[in-house]
Amino acid sequence: MAEGRSAPQAHGGPGWQALQSLCLIARLHQVAGDPAALAHQLGLSPSEPVGVSDLLRAAQGLGLKARKVSCGVERLALTPLPALALVRERTAEGEGSGVASHGVR
Repeated sequence: MAEGRSAPQAHGGPGWQALQSLCLIARLHQVAGDPAALAHQLGLSPSEPVGVSDLLRAAQGLGLKARKVSCGVERLALTPLPALALVRERTAEGEGSGVASHGVR
């Protein structure tokens, strides 16, 4: 590994999964994307959460079209693919969230 570069395992804070999912979708469009590079370009530390506006900026920085759409689970099947979905779950401890890649095989 080149000097000055950290291994992907060194990152794993909130939102890292979202940046990895975005890079996966970018690859489907033959666009190279690196989660660590995107986080750096956005000025985010590995432990800092990635917001929706950060994901939109990262996608646009990769040359992808991106927009925020709010809908219920029942409309997710009608969403153009591939798509990222921010899933909010209610748990015993409160509300949590996660990222799901939809239409990516």
